[in-house]
Amino acid sequence: MPIITGIGHQRDDTVLDAVAHTRVKTPTAAAEILIHAMTVQAARIDNIRTNIVDGVRKAMSDARRRLQLVARSMPVATALFMQEHHHKLDMWQQLLQSASPENILAMGYTLTTCNGKPIRSVSDVGAGDMVVTHLADGSFESTVNKKNLNIKNNG
Repeated sequence: MPIITGIGHQRDDTVLDAVAHTRVKTPTAAAEILIHAMTVQAARIDNIRTNIVDGVRKAMSDARRRLQLVARSMPVATALFMQEHHHKLDMWQQLLQSASPENILAMGYTLTTCNGKPIRSVSDVGAGDMVVTHLADGSFESTVNKKNLNIKNNG
């Protein structure tokens, strides 16, 4: 901590003057140094306070501008988002419709069942079984007379 001495109008140096940080001739001069130092520090504090206030105001203003920009862009962004996802939903709907059993039957494919269960393999039926073949415009019943297995070529 700096020590300032201002003992008086003495011509002699005191021990206190020798160890002091600053030596002045009078108590008034010591007070002037302290008042000046306090004025400088007060100005620094005021400058820092002003910088903080200005910084906060600028940050708030920037944040307000960004918020307004986001608020203005929300309707457009929302519309684009909805349009994109509506388009995806349309594509999924078309895909599901094209894969529906009705559309598959309309292309000429059939669904054959035995006892209400779809036949997926020749092994699902036997000679004499009654099967129902479903088409796009109706169905008919048949009796299995003979089974033929496909022999797959492994080479």
